[in-house]
Amino acid sequence: MLNRFLTLFDYLPGDLTAEQHYRNITIIGAALLIVIGFVAGWSITFSILCAVISGFAALLTYDWLTSQPSGDGSLRQASERIRSGAQLFLFNLYKNIIWVSVCFAVLIGLTINWATAIGFLIGVLLSELVGYLGFNLTLSTRSVSLSATGHSLLTATQLALSSGVLSGLLVAGTALFSLALYYTLLVASQTDTIFAVLAGLASGAASVAFLVSVSAAIFTQSSIAAGRDNTSDNSVNSLSSQPVNMIQTIAEHISDCTAVITDLFATIVAALATTLIFNRIYVSIDQLVVYPMVIMAVAIISVMVVLQVLQRLRADIKPALLLRRLLIVSAMLNAILLLPITWWMFDQTQLSEQAGLSNMALYQSVLIGLFLAVTLSAVTSYQHKAIQPATNTPKPSKYSVAIVYAIIVIGLYLAYQVAGLIGIEIAVISLLSLSAMMVAISTFSRLIDARHSQTFETNQVAQQQQLGSIAKAVSQTYTLAASVMVALILVLTSSILVSDNAGFSFFNIQCLVGIVIGVMMTFWFCALIIKAVSRVAGSSQTLSSSHHAISILTKRCQRQLLLPVLTPIIISILIALTFSDKLVNGLTIGVGVSGLLIGLAALIGGEGWLFVKRYFEYFWSAANLPTGWNQSTAEQSMPDLYRNAIVSTISPLIKIIAIITLLMTV
Repeated sequence: MLNRFLTLFDYLPGDLTAEQHYRNITIIGAALLIVIGFVAGWSITFSILCAVISGFAALLTYDWLTSQPSGDGSLRQASERIRSGAQLFLFNLYKNIIWVSVCFAVLIGLTINWATAIGFLIGVLLSELVGYLGFNLTLSTRSVSLSATGHSLLTATQLALSSGVLSGLLVAGTALFSLALYYTLLVASQTDTIFAVLAGLASGAASVAFLVSVSAAIFTQSSIAAGRDNTSDNSVNSLSSQPVNMIQTIAEHISDCTAVITDLFATIVAALATTLIFNRIYVSIDQLVVYPMVIMAVAIISVMVVLQVLQRLRADIKPALLLRRLLIVSAMLNAILLLPITWWMFDQTQLSEQAGLSNMALYQSVLIGLFLAVTLSAVTSYQHKAIQPATNTPKPSKYSVAIVYAIIVIGLYLAYQVAGLIGIEIAVISLLSLSAMMVAISTFSRLIDARHSQTFETNQVAQQQQLGSIAKAVSQTYTLAASVMVALILVLTSSILVSDNAGFSFFNIQCLVGIVIGVMMTFWFCALIIKAVSRVAGSSQTLSSSHHAISILTKRCQRQLLLPVLTPIIISILIALTFSDKLVNGLTIGVGVSGLLIGLAALIGGEGWLFVKRYFEYFWSAANLPTGWNQSTAEQSMPDLYRNAIVSTISPLIKIIAIITLLMTV
């Protein structure tokens, strides 16, 4: 890896050797870190250093993964075909996002300021870059993971998780590096628009996540529906023999990799940017302002340790148990490392006098966030253990949605009791510190795909199906819960900005009206998504694996993308411009509360899904129901595709509405 890295310096001008260029750049980098330490504080330097080290760790991991056996030529050929088709979809989508983003940036520049507009565009470009690189890194190691399934499921699990951690380090490291460096530049320039610029950066990342997630959901679920209509071949090797299955595989990789990566990247950027704004307003302690970035930096160190353990693991352990243990070990490492760091960073006297807090209260908030993340994953994992053999779907518990809701509410309440509003935001950042592991788990669910496995053992294929189902459900629950909590921080920050620390109250008629509007808008958005999937699926009956067919399907999806995307954004902006801030904050709360309910119900299914499903029907006439809305056949169930589309799009919807609220406030 070092030799490959040194060859990059051959393209630099001058007569110096690659080693001399490397030495000079290292000295310059160290000098810049020292300057950043004097300008913005040594905690920022530590955060940037951890982000840079994570990049080197990712390069080492990539070299190690690509050196593993990658199977026969058909696996590598299939991965290249998936890459080629996905790049066609992403390039078309990214091109449209750029044009739309430029238009929005001009509007932001004219209405707010041009610094915020530039921040918005930077957020857009970073999000697109992370999504594209993460997807390509995943596909580069796909054949390695699938090839290993022919030898050992545990080995395949190790390789797939290592590949996922690679994407997780990319997401967490890029988010931390960009926020820390951007914050340093804003502090050095002493700009008065620091809040608006940070909000613009977060809104740019969230807008890309929203557009990619909605487009990928429509593309994926409609292609699956078309595949069910065009072929009934469910053999293991159908990828190379059935062209429709190739498009379906391309769509699933985009949905489970690119969409998840951009969504979690936007979540981390929004959380860090909001906590920077919140802490600078709420308290005047510099170390408390940058404490969330230190938490993320420590999490990166923990992930790198877990990665080394994963690569060197030789014990005979069940793959499902390995997933749980790695998440718990990462949480424990975060807790152990943050204990001395928290005591070292803060002066107890200053913290008590200016914020009414203690070191122990901050650390307890960190533990609550970590415990909340582990508990949510454990509950979701337990829920999806019971698989019905005939349908490969979980048997939902009657109270599953209520249990997850209760865990989130109790966790936030405990954090508030421990350290007030600061405790809530520290707990949310602590929960997000495990986001790199969740990216790994989400990517693992796609890399361990049983349909393209190299094993012919029925038991192992069933284990892979169960592992993939559990991993996907855990990452989706985590992402949904994190988005709702970040939206809560955004609302608290917005209310403090406009009310001079008066806080936020639900007992207000304007707030209650906003909540009602938010609930109605969320249901309307889900109805639009369902209709879009129905229309595209109904017009996709003659698909092939050619680029021309993918282009046609992409254009169909983009035509149906306009209404679901613009409706909630335009409504939110109009309400923010027309009505009071209390009503706007109520709108965000309504979207978050109802979005969490709908997302969990769609994810878990059962009675919860039937409960929310009947309310979608108010947005259609009885003669205009979506295709297969009341279908009951398990293998041909269109409602399952609608459920998956809703789960994929609710999380970015919650964030984009909340960030619009903050952007209009600052």
